[in-house]
Amino acid sequence: MPSFVATGLVAFAGLALPWLALSALGLAVERIAPAEPRQPARAILLNLHYTMLFAFLEAVAGPLIGTISLLLVGALGGGLIVLPDQGWAQIGSLIVFLCAMDFAEYAFHRAQHASRFLWALHSLHHSDTALNVTTTFRHHWLDIVLKGVIVYPCVALIFKAGTETILVYNIISYWSYFGHANLRISLGPFWAVVNSPPYHRLHHSVLPLHHDHNFAAILPLWDVLFRTCRRPMPGECPPTGLADGAAPATSLAMLAWPLSRRGSDPYSTAFAASSEPAMREASEASRKRSRSPSSTAPVLPVSTPVRKSFTI
Repeated sequence: MPSFVATGLVAFAGLALPWLALSALGLAVERIAPAEPRQPARAILLNLHYTMLFAFLEAVAGPLIGTISLLLVGALGGGLIVLPDQGWAQIGSLIVFLCAMDFAEYAFHRAQHASRFLWALHSLHHSDTALNVTTTFRHHWLDIVLKGVIVYPCVALIFKAGTETILVYNIISYWSYFGHANLRISLGPFWAVVNSPPYHRLHHSVLPLHHDHNFAAILPLWDVLFRTCRRPMPGECPPTGLADGAAPATSLAMLAWPLSRRGSDPYSTAFAASSEPAMREASEASRKRSRSPSSTAPVLPVSTPVRKSFTI
């Protein structure tokens, strides 16, 4: 077997096996207290199949993306600030690097909802009507390419982190599985400390009142600072997906999603105004569930431009 094939298989296994294991564990935990009971098995199997395909593409493209990122960072002078990688100072380095990477993720996520081109890619992630741990890697492969050559090099230009710091951050980033979990769980007064299933579910909500909120990957701090934060209320469990109901039926359709995407932008005012009565009833039901004596925390306002329908 050629060495490059063996290397590719090892890289694929190194990605696919942990992802599958975490998905299996998450699905088992979700059965304890699901936010949305009896999700269709077909949707879960589709996500798992796409995750394997996604892992294969990342195993193939990962080295190339990494090389391009290193060349970009090197050509522009490398990290301006060298983070300590020894002793207790390494804890501070991890906190700084975590905040920097998480802010970069937040900024890119905001861009994904503001740019028509980026939304055409990112809407694949939002098209899942059965939000659960298997949704975690339901991203278009071009999203990862763009992050690899734009987002991550920007952080690397500012901070030069040690190998251990980067490794620990990568482990922490798996928190995203918990954020997408189909769990009815509450962090209580700590809801704004770290991302959680009810917090992130509002971001995936199909209801207009939840749009353009809760972008944070790990730390809701950025949503609070930039006024895109919405507190999940007790019992609030809105439906998820795209407003026009578009969703791919196969893994190949997921790969070709931006080319086949011809629907309305789910944040279009025109579409929201003409949406079917069922959506309006669901929106009102969500509001009623959130009106309880224990859930009077204010919603931080956000001003975002309305985007129109588009085609790719």
